Amino acid sequence: MGYLQELLQAFKKASVLVAFWFTFADYEKPYSNDPKHNLDMASYGIVQVRTQKGETYTDMNWEPRKAFEEFRKLW
Repeated sequence: MGYLQELLQAFKKASVLVAFWFTFADYEKPYSNDPKHNLDMASYGIVQVRTQKGETYTDMNWEPRKAFEEFRKLW
């Protein structure tokens, strides 16, 4: 179970009605296939910032992470 899932379960158990994830995308830390240049590994964003358009949302330069999908399930 991931960190976000643990938080969501704890919030539900505590009857928390609203929570805020503070970073959607960290545009200063783009993804790279080369691990030496993959600044995305240090990002708190729920999406992976790309230097080119994404595959899932072809008009955006990011790809959703697992955390994004967990949030999407809630909507």
